[in-house]
Amino acid sequence: MDDLKGNKRRIYEYIEKNPGRHMREIKRSLGLSMGDVQYNLYSLEKLGYIVSLKKGLYKRYYPRNMFSEKEKGIIALISNENMRKILLMLMKRPGSTQSELVMFTGLTPATVNWHMKKLIDENVVEIKREGRNIRYYIRDVRRIENLMRIYYPTFWERWADNFAELWSELSNFKKEEKKDD
Repeated sequence: MDDLKGNKRRIYEYIEKNPGRHMREIKRSLGLSMGDVQYNLYSLEKLGYIVSLKKGLYKRYYPRNMFSEKEKGIIALISNENMRKILLMLMKRPGSTQSELVMFTGLTPATVNWHMKKLIDENVVEIKREGRNIRYYIRDVRRIENLMRIYYPTFWERWADNFAELWSELSNFKKEEKKDD
């Protein structure tokens, strides 16, 4: 890495600390021009310092040999704050239903459904049917938890601090739901 200088070095160090970021995030975070970021990402990839993974609309960048393909996919998913919220809820309350996820995240049912489809397609979450309810479970909680703690520590700490309040709201929601039945 001693041969990297200037913006090339800055971009590489940023990717090391923030794996799975896409070009615009890198540009915004480092305050560089798009052309400079494009050129240096291309050079870093060609030199073998980084690898990229295209998922959906975004090409995301990772330090070479740092993550398995599965972990790269997970990091791409958890780079989305709504995905992180959903996964956090499923870590704290395995077997949550879509309506519980909607209540917890504040997202619309269609948005939660879209995120759940992505998580299921990536084999991060599995579903189990219980009568009319579909319950969601994370397949490898430890891996998700570790990646979130390492690469999104401020998110993790913020949600850990606020989780008791959100849990109380969810409990009240469940009580009201039972009254309506």
